[in-house]
Parts: sequence; C-alpha cells; structure tokens
Amino acid sequence: MRVEGNNIMLNPQFNRESWDDVEFVWNHKPFIRTTVSEVMHFPIVDNLETVNQSLLHKAYKMNIIPDDNEALLLRHPVSPWKEEVLLSVTKPVADKDYIELSGTFRSRVFEGKKTQLRSFFRQMEAFLIGRNERPLTYYVNRVATSKDAQGEEIYTYVIIAQVANLSKTSEPLDVDRWFPFT
Repeated sequence: MRVEGNNIMLNPQFNRESWDDVEFVWNHKPFIRTTVSEVMHFPIVDNLETVNQSLLHKAYKMNIIPDDNEALLLRHPVSPWKEEVLLSVTKPVADKDYIELSGTFRSRVFEGKKTQLRSFFRQMEAFLIGRNERPLTYYVNRVATSKDAQGEEIYTYVIIAQVANLSKTSEPLDVDRWFPFT
C-alpha cells in the first residue's frame, strides 16, 4: 500500500494463473461495501475512482486494509439502477456497511474492450455449465488496463461467480438483466 496525498494506492501483482479457472471456498470472508447509483448500468458519479478511494480510506481509518496482494475490489451489479462495490478487509468490524461472503466461487480472466463485458459473462456462464455448475451471482474486478496497436483501451477483468451444482430444475441466471444494452 502506498499513500500519496489523499490517495491510497494498492499495488497488487496480477498473476493470471492465480485467477483463471480457480475455485475459492469462502467461509464468512469479510468485506466492506458501498453502493453506486446508476442509470442502465452507467454510474452517475463522475469518477468511480472516488468510490474506490472512499472505501480504501474507510478501511485505512479502521485499520482493516488488506495487503496489496490480498485486496479484492469487486463490483456487483445489483440492478440496472444500482451497483455494490466491495473491498475485502482483514477482519470483521461492527459497521453498517460490513458484509460477509460465504460459498463456493469460481473465477475466470477475460481480456478485451469494455463493450465485450456482456460477452464475457456469457462465456463464463457457458464455462460453468460445462462444469455442471450454475452461477448464483457475479462479481467483477478490473485488474489491468492496456492499449492495443490502435491505441484503444483493453481491459483485463476477473469475473467471479458464486456457483452451485447444476440441476435440471435450476433457472439460468439472466445476464441480460445486468447488461441489457452492451
């Protein structure tokens, strides 16, 4: 972690192998969260980095900020009108914005333009079905940004799905609910 003025920077070293097709079993994994108002999945705030900074400052003041390589900053699309932003923390705290995640989660890494995010979710869903799993909900972490030969931004996303065994009676998760226009 690095503090520069009013900014707190996490500098994790991204290792693709640690995230691509990896299963996590979390038992009360601690997070703090905030919500972002959106209009059809487009944030109303000017800059999402200010939202990230508010979570990092809160964790820093409470002395629960994780080490760089342990930190998870996840986005959870709740509806076209609201998104949760979650930051993993080092221990449980008594705070209204504290939550815990429990269950089995599977992650995959995707690279491409922001407009491909819906496609990445569809690929993730097909991947899970091939493993006889179904997604219960999704979380997204944008871990890197680069530029292609034409100068367009290319993002590296980690999509984490909470999963359950696929049964014949299970309903598919509606990806279009989260990304109707992308």
